[in-house]
Amino acid sequence: MPIKKNELWLVYTREGHYACMQITYVDSLPGGQPGFGTYFKFIYKYQPNGSNNLSGAVPVELKSFSAVTLGKDITLNWSTATEVNNHRFELERRSGSDQASEFEFIGTVSGNGTTTQPVDYSFTDRNLSAGKYVYRLKQVDHDGSFTYSNAVEAVILTPDLFELAQNYPNPFNPSTNIRFSLGAESKVSLKVYDLLGNEIAGLVNEVKQAGEHSINFDAAGLPSGYYIYRLTAAGNSLSRSMLLIK
Repeated sequence: MPIKKNELWLVYTREGHYACMQITYVDSLPGGQPGFGTYFKFIYKYQPNGSNNLSGAVPVELKSFSAVTLGKDITLNWSTATEVNNHRFELERRSGSDQASEFEFIGTVSGNGTTTQPVDYSFTDRNLSAGKYVYRLKQVDHDGSFTYSNAVEAVILTPDLFELAQNYPNPFNPSTNIRFSLGAESKVSLKVYDLLGNEIAGLVNEVKQAGEHSINFDAAGLPSGYYIYRLTAAGNSLSRSMLLIK
C-alpha cells in the first residue's frame, strides 16, 4: 500500500508479529457516532499463522463520564477505551441551570498519549456551595486540536439542619474562622461573649440565605482566655466555646 506524504503512521513490532496503523483526526465516526479527537485504523497485521488485512476505526473513545457528590465535593470520573495522541483533559464547570452561562476552566488532568488499554481518570472539585453544577471534558491532542464531551450534572444539597461548627483553628491567635449552616433563609445573629456573659463582638446581624456560611473573627484586641460564640436564627440558638492563646 503506498504511503502518502504527511500521513502519520505507527508500526508496532515484536518477534513474529507486526501491525501498521494510520492515524486520523476526526470529530465523528461513520454512522454518526461521536469521536473523541482522534482514531487509528489497522491497515495490515502479520502473524506466523497467516496475515489479515483489517479495516475499522478505534477512537480515543470516552467509555464513561460521571459526577458523584460527597458532602461539599463533586468527584468527576471518566474512562477511555483507547487513546491516540492524547495530551490532556481540561475540566470545565458551569454553575446553575442557565444554559446561556459560560463554562469556566477548573483544572487539568494529563492524558496517556497513545494506548490501546483502558484508562481511568478522576478529578475532585472541592468545597462547593449548595447548588447545581454542570461539567464537561475538553480533550486536547498534542497538536492542540480538541474535542468536548457531553456534559454531566451534579447537585450540592442545601443543608436541612441548623448547625454551628467548631471554630478553626482552635486554639487560635489572633483570628479564627466560624462556620454555620441554615436550612432556610433566616435573620441571623452571631455574637461573641466572655465567660461572664458580656457581649464582646457582634459578627452577624442580618438575613442570610439557606446554605453554609463562614465568618472570620479577629481577636487581636482581646486578652487570652475562653470565649463563647452564639448563633441564633429562626427561634433556634447554638453555642460553642473557643480558646484564644497569645
